[in-house]
Amino acid sequence: MKRVQSIDLVRGFCIFLMVAGHMLDWWIIPSNRLMIWVLFSFLAPIAATGFLFISGFSAALAYKDRI
Repeated sequence: MKRVQSIDLVRGFCIFLMVAGHMLDWWIIPSNRLMIWVLFSFLAPIAATGFLFISGFSAALAYKDRI
């Protein structure tokens, strides 16, 4: 199967957002937490939903190529 670079890029961006969101408590200083939490409260649903959508889409493309 030929890899689609845009799918890999979006999947990687979603993974980066999920990892960064889970690590917020460890590496953000307390004075900057509010600004970052507001930003990630909007991006977190996009990251999780986007990752599942893109993974399902690429699985469907892989299945279609094998048939």
